Amino acid sequence: MGSRPGTGSPTARSPSHTYTSSPPRQPAALPITIQLPVSLVMATPLAQALHGHGPIADAAHKGLEVFASAPLHGGELPHLATPELAELIRPGLSTAQACLLAVASCHGLTKVLLSATDPAHWVNALAALDSEPLPPEHLRKILDVLNA
Repeated sequence: MGSRPGTGSPTARSPSHTYTSSPPRQPAALPITIQLPVSLVMATPLAQALHGHGPIADAAHKGLEVFASAPLHGGELPHLATPELAELIRPGLSTAQACLLAVASCHGLTKVLLSATDPAHWVNALAALDSEPLPPEHLRKILDVLNA
């Protein structure tokens, strides 16, 4: 099929396969991101990532972004976690800050999604995430304590 001059629309009479308009452009590749719930309650993805497998590790190996949602388990975790757990994770942090830091320390995660009910919660979350991530062996110890 050919085209009508200037229209780019095909005609049945012409044997040519040329078009007068430019060919359609390929869409730009969209970045692929996975998002999954990751918290000290939903710790399976954390544990798997520490062992080099599971959705976080697999996506990271493929160069994909991995977003952790619900790091405070819908706001419940600060009430479920104890001050002793926070002290084990990182002395001096609140339970919410410690739980956020534990999730953010998971190798392979690129973003932690959270919401806050007031500006003070944002400030506290940012303070926790500005500190050094936990080493993998320390995160393993925390998960072992939680599984005991």
